[in-house]
Amino acid sequence: MFGDKTEVIGAVVFAVVLVAVFVLAF
Repeated sequence: MFGDKTEVIGAVVFAVVLVAVFVLAF
């Protein structure tokens, strides 16, 4: 499912953004 590099990079960036928003929220 994660054969394409762009999909992996996108998932990592999405996760990092979620963590950043969660940290900034608190």
